[in-house]
Amino acid sequence: MGNEELQLAIRTHSNAVEYIPITLMLLLTLELNGAPKILIHILGTTLLIERILHAMGLPAKDLHKRVLGMQITICLLIGLAILNIAFLAFAESLKF
Repeated sequence: MGNEELQLAIRTHSNAVEYIPITLMLLLTLELNGAPKILIHILGTTLLIERILHAMGLPAKDLHKRVLGMQITICLLIGLAILNIAFLAFAESLKF
């Protein structure tokens, strides 16, 4: 039983280590590209919420929370990539 709990903790931590750094780098790049601060805060809060959902779903073996966390993660990463391209390409017209 102890080994299973340890493996679960390792999986939970490694999943966070895989996704949080790239998301934070995309958030930083978006800020440096001149995005509004409120957008950065909303997206950062979304990151926090989805990581909590995923972390709660993995140890509890709650597939719904885990899948929801994964879906939000992928959507957030894709959205951040698109927003970075948009703010970089149209920097002057998108500034508020």
